[in-house]
Amino acid sequence: AHPVVTNCLLKLYCALGMLPDARRVFDTSGPTALDAVSWNTMVSGYGKCGNLEAAREVFVRMQDRGLVSWSAMIDACVRAGEFSEALRVFDQMKGNGFRPDAVVLVSVLKACAHLGALERGRWVHRFLKAEGLGGRPGNVMLETALVDMYCKCGCMNEAWWVFDGVQSHDVVLWNAMIGGLAMNGHGKRALELFRRMLDRGFVPNESTFVVVLCACTHTGRVDEGKDVFRSMRDHGIEPRREHYGCLADLLGRAGLLEEAEAVLLDMPMEP
Repeated sequence: AHPVVTNCLLKLYCALGMLPDARRVFDTSGPTALDAVSWNTMVSGYGKCGNLEAAREVFVRMQDRGLVSWSAMIDACVRAGEFSEALRVFDQMKGNGFRPDAVVLVSVLKACAHLGALERGRWVHRFLKAEGLGGRPGNVMLETALVDMYCKCGCMNEAWWVFDGVQSHDVVLWNAMIGGLAMNGHGKRALELFRRMLDRGFVPNESTFVVVLCACTHTGRVDEGKDVFRSMRDHGIEPRREHYGCLADLLGRAGLLEEAEAVLLDMPMEP
């Protein structure tokens, strides 16, 4: 078989989560039917389904590792929750002379956010500015990862600075900033930012309402929380289990236990 045929099959099986089938194709194809894309597809496929050991096993056997290979391995570590390992692999990658790109740096920032590794996160930020990778339209994923990292490390001024400098906001970036404010005890500012987001014409999604309801909970704004919950359907969003959970939490913390219980009993799904 030709590598193009093999790779189409591998991508199909990996996309469907059928990793044993992908592995069978990979193992039974001769060396001439495999190329760098085949190996990268397997590492990435295992990483996306959370099988870090299998991803590592394929990665270690690779003869010719490119930037995509390292990126897939770092992503596999992050998806498996092995954040220190992700940073270790990133250091190995740099030691092998590879310059990180935007995709790798998003994964690294996620690892920094989970570890609270502020200095590593600041290094990424400095690197982005030096390389001119941040601040360009289309790199909103990088900026969102930066905002999230600074928020999770408690550096709200730096998070704001990044957020305000973004040229083309999207809903995920707004969610990261609103959620970061709520998480750090700035519920009032989180709700103000939510209103600014609506005024600017951005359409909130399910995640937006989770972070906004959390902001109401942290500031004890019961009536506002109820209004936000009711407004979900106006935006075409059917409340899910986590939204009911947030509302019950808001009511419970305010001492309205009977109302909180009523919310749980009235849920259209199993609480």
